[in-house]
Amino acid sequence: GPRTPRAGQRAPRRAARPPDMPLVPVSQRTGYTLEEVSEHRTAKSLWVVINRKVYDVTTFAKRHPGGAAVLLQMGGKDATAAAAAAHKNALPANLMWEFCIGSLVRFKAKQESPHKEPVARAAKPKGQPKLAAAKAGKGG
Repeated sequence: GPRTPRAGQRAPRRAARPPDMPLVPVSQRTGYTLEEVSEHRTAKSLWVVINRKVYDVTTFAKRHPGGAAVLLQMGGKDATAAAAAAHKNALPANLMWEFCIGSLVRFKAKQESPHKEPVARAAKPKGQPKLAAAKAGKGG
């Protein structure tokens, strides 16, 4: 039948956060390994990697002009090539930045180190007293 405009059906939703705010503040963005990203490939939690940046597209999938299924297909994977092929011109980075949660890393640096003492402080200069003693002994 004839298409009816859906504009009237849409109820105004109150955004939990300002629309221009990113999911994760730039200062809090972190590194993710491909192994970590690969665990997020369902509609409940959907991540993709594009140009070594990790995007949480869980909420965006419903709004994706190409459909949510495409994103689900690429969920947990590096979608750089697929995205480039699908979007012909550059990705809408100005829309994407909001969903960037971090960047891809090859391996995680171990954050918890058992010894938190700075190495510089621990090593005291032991050379000086010896030098003084040596000078004193040579003066014969």
